[in-house]
Amino acid sequence: MCDDIPPDEAAEFSRAFNLYVTLDEAKATAARFRAAADATTGLECEANMRLAEAAEAEIARIEAELRGEGHQNEAAAPERAPAKEQRTAAARAQEADGALCDAPGDWRVQARAIADELDAIDANAKSFSSVRDIAERVARRLRERGINGPRGPLSGGTILREALQGGRWKRKERIR
Repeated sequence: MCDDIPPDEAAEFSRAFNLYVTLDEAKATAARFRAAADATTGLECEANMRLAEAAEAEIARIEAELRGEGHQNEAAAPERAPAKEQRTAAARAQEADGALCDAPGDWRVQARAIADELDAIDANAKSFSSVRDIAERVARRLRERGINGPRGPLSGGTILREALQGGRWKRKERIR
């Protein structure tokens, strides 16, 4: 049965199939980033919007290639196309892991939003709390709202370690 299909036609079918799979993945990635952008604020929202725009640009590129607009470039170098597709998929996965490791409904995102609120309250009161103190206050607020981590109620230390330290959260710069 496979002998009936000419090798060029089989390669073209395989390439088109891979493009459709990549297109579906890119559409899902763009939708995930758009949803995350809607659920976040500030710099995180901007980062999610940029990643969504990049995913949509990838969608446009793949759709153009499927329409045949990208055929001329690949005819010259057919062996390079799969590597490019693999690199693009790897880049998308790395972006998703690095920028959106926390889903919009994740407790870490909510903890950072509460930390922003508490920091703004402190700034309005002309006071300054340490990050450790903010983490304890965030833990109390999360308990009040009924938000738990994967293993139950969250402690200030867990919030500090997993949501606020290591560049995951920064105080907003205030003009004094």
